Amino acid sequence: MKKKINAVILGALIIVIGLGLLGNGLFDWQLKLFFPGWWALALAVLCIVMIVNYGPEPWNVLGTCIFAFLFARYYIPALESVNLWASLGGCVVIYAGVQIITDACRGKKRVTAGKTTVTKDGETVVIEVTGTDKTDDSENK
Repeated sequence: MKKKINAVILGALIIVIGLGLLGNGLFDWQLKLFFPGWWALALAVLCIVMIVNYGPEPWNVLGTCIFAFLFARYYIPALESVNLWASLGGCVVIYAGVQIITDACRGKKRVTAGKTTVTKDGETVVIEVTGTDKTDDSENK
């Protein structure tokens, strides 16, 4: 239950930051809080919190890299000339390769969705696989 509450709070914070950024972009709100790049740092920290709580999922790791880079662009002049989107494409490909290698080394198998029928002691059971191995443990508490 605690993880669900944390996820709701994190999600709400991300939505508020997104609304502020959208207002700056579309309506020229001039929302300037704290220091330049605060929003990128806040989102990078939220991604790190999600990595700690849920493990290194693709969006968490990628989000941390992107927002840390955006934050660094405010303070490291040499990064201003770097094309973010070209760099992002390379990062996605590298991350996919690392994910494949780590899955292979851990022996993690990809589960595909489908149904199978098992007969044991004259009783037939249909097992449906959804493609995920994560379970909701809220019922156990």
